[in-house]
Amino acid sequence: MKPLKTFFAGSLMVCLSATAMAQPQVYDQENTGSRYALKKFTAPGKLPVIRELPNALEGVKSFEDWERRRNEIGSLIQHYGIGEKPAVKANQVKARMDGDTLIVDVTVGKETLTLKSQIRYPKVGQPPYALMIGTDMIALPRQLFDDRPIATTTFSSAQVNDYKQFGKHHDRGEHNFDRLYPKLKNNGAYSEWAWGMSRLIDGLQQLGPEVTKIDTRRIGVTGCSYAGKMALYCGAFDERIALTIAQEPGGGGAAAWRKSHELTLAGKNLEDIDKTDYHWFLESQKENFHGDSVYRLPYDQHELCAMVCPRALLLLGYPDYEWLADPSMKVSAEAAQKVWEKFGIADRMGCDIIGGHGHCQLPQIQYPIVQAYIDKYLLDGKPWSKGGFETKRYRNLFAEAGHSREEVDKKLQEVFNDVFYGPNKVYFEVGDSMGYISDIKNHDARTEGMSYGMMIAVQMDKKDIFDRLWRWSKKYMQHQDGPRKGYFAWSCRTDGTRNADGAASDGELYYITSLLFASNRWGNDTGINYKAEAQHILNCIQPKEYTPEPRPGFGGFGGFGPQQQGPQKMYLIDPETKLITFTPDGFGQRFTDPSYHIPAFYEVWAKWADDGRSELWMECAQKSREFLHKCINDTTGLNGDQCQYDGSEMEMMRFPGRPQSQQQNAAPRRNGNNNFRYDSWRVPMNIALDYEWSCADREWQQQYGEKIQNFLYSQGIDSFVDQYRVDGSLPEGNEILQAGGFRKLRHSIGLVATSAAASVLCQHDKKKEFIEALWNAKHEPFEDGYFDAYYDGLLRLFAFMHLSGQYQVIFPTNDKK
Repeated sequence: MKPLKTFFAGSLMVCLSATAMAQPQVYDQENTGSRYALKKFTAPGKLPVIRELPNALEGVKSFEDWERRRNEIGSLIQHYGIGEKPAVKANQVKARMDGDTLIVDVTVGKETLTLKSQIRYPKVGQPPYALMIGTDMIALPRQLFDDRPIATTTFSSAQVNDYKQFGKHHDRGEHNFDRLYPKLKNNGAYSEWAWGMSRLIDGLQQLGPEVTKIDTRRIGVTGCSYAGKMALYCGAFDERIALTIAQEPGGGGAAAWRKSHELTLAGKNLEDIDKTDYHWFLESQKENFHGDSVYRLPYDQHELCAMVCPRALLLLGYPDYEWLADPSMKVSAEAAQKVWEKFGIADRMGCDIIGGHGHCQLPQIQYPIVQAYIDKYLLDGKPWSKGGFETKRYRNLFAEAGHSREEVDKKLQEVFNDVFYGPNKVYFEVGDSMGYISDIKNHDARTEGMSYGMMIAVQMDKKDIFDRLWRWSKKYMQHQDGPRKGYFAWSCRTDGTRNADGAASDGELYYITSLLFASNRWGNDTGINYKAEAQHILNCIQPKEYTPEPRPGFGGFGGFGPQQQGPQKMYLIDPETKLITFTPDGFGQRFTDPSYHIPAFYEVWAKWADDGRSELWMECAQKSREFLHKCINDTTGLNGDQCQYDGSEMEMMRFPGRPQSQQQNAAPRRNGNNNFRYDSWRVPMNIALDYEWSCADREWQQQYGEKIQNFLYSQGIDSFVDQYRVDGSLPEGNEILQAGGFRKLRHSIGLVATSAAASVLCQHDKKKEFIEALWNAKHEPFEDGYFDAYYDGLLRLFAFMHLSGQYQVIFPTNDKK
């Protein structure tokens, strides 16, 4: 694929300024400015020479002036460029439905023109549906619509004017449109096609959503090449169209005539005002504005684009095809966007130009920006109804928030480098084949960080890093024999010496999933059989009985707490509840940690582990989702760091057989593990991941995302702290979990990151502020010197992966679905 050439793509979140909120996204009228009287037109030969692009905002001081100016631009384009688009009275249109086919009769005088368009209704959602209309066809990939509640149809331009560049067609004056308007027989096709599109919309409005199942305030139009021009003219000349996507429209579409003339003089072979097809335009346009006379044209194509404002416009280019004049479209688009910027709604206009694909064949790298515009302006930003397991598609919320793909890719790489290579890195290589990730402030390597690093490496296709981390994990952390065979010691010194033998269950969760993804991405014959390693762990984590050996100086053996006597059981997943344990053995297997619950990981195991336990893993996924409903506060969206398997709070921590000590007349001690703190930060991001990949619990997850963001927003978007009681009150004294020698509440970047990742779940406008807060946050020491390169850094990187659409289900390389 050729290098990405993204010029800009406006933010897709509704701006929060009063100006932006005041601008409508669509209208109920075809032309709101029709009441303004038109100025007299100047003879072409007397028009002034304008070398630069004309000022689209001439005479516009406020948004109230734009209605008049827009109508003025439209009249200039009709008079000098394409011909008149005649107005139609309501009583001249009669519409009906025949099954799924919309039929519209337009009668002018004694002549009637009939339009027919079959509507394809979606299989998801409820009516009334948004509608995307293709100009002759929809060149955008079908899968962009299949899992969305969007109906589709096509406007067959031949029903109005049957001109086509190849094949038989009628001449000027002989088209169906000309029967109705014989005085307009010199019109160009684009005015007549725009007229026809408007008549279809008349029919939809006349019948209403009860009959058509279509929401006429959520109509989009799209086309490619000559039909991309058609889509642009239709969107410009009908304000009932909420979204216009002009794909590779070329000269005569979005490309500035003036710039194309300059490029032609420089030796480029492109569609300029002399070489365009004049069946599409008034023939007088060529007579009056050929060659250097183009500088007398009183408008240019940036103003055609600007006519779409304040509605949404996305221009898509293909620079490999010189004829399309994309450098001219770039100039035009940048000039046009100043109109949206003037009114505080730059989020509604974008231009994305990229090569390395066929003409009218949208490359996958452009899917996210197109999806984002469709979701925002046809679905009001509603989250998806299917996940990556089915669609293999992911949203780039940073792009939706106004950052170019180049900016996003660069930022993601910077964050990755911070963690793995920068001055505050936590990744260290050992010899030629191993490496570890260190919790710097605690001077150890943990299965948490090691397995996180492996997941990051496989997601970002960093095989060397992945293999190094796995080799270190296998050599120093994984038990090769004994009752804990297959499990990993959760903490080691950086020289590999174990600080503890017991496992922390989330490490195994990530190890298994990342190994399966490595198998899918790189195969199993490059030195490490990733699938076999994952299967070995899966076999070892099954329930088994063992007799613990005494631990010197501690009276016994256990993963958490003191010695438990007699035969014991060990398991990663509690066999009764099918929920992940806090630790596989010892006291820690009696409860769970909400941040260990990532249901979609079990689906990965079910699909690709090939261990004969698919049904079990799918059951675990379902039980995990049910558990999250129970352990999260209904008001705040907060959860405790640990809780019982039924979702209830932990009792005051005590070891088995030991009574709870109480000071006389003292208030009962609170169990700080019931508070929302460091482990709990991961829950919003984990739920976002499950939503992105599986979408099996979408309604509750969408509510959860807004709930927790609403709570944190109420605490101050730039000041919410990193620990709370689940009711939203602040912890006190020893309830506050210390970190790095400090017992202090902070506005930590780790929680800034994970709360921003939850934006993928949300529809409300606040999500933009969370996304921007993460984008602008600096990972640097606090004033008192506290700095967490490890946990904060890893969560920050995960969040950037989520929000850039780069945290994905990795399918086997031979999977062509």
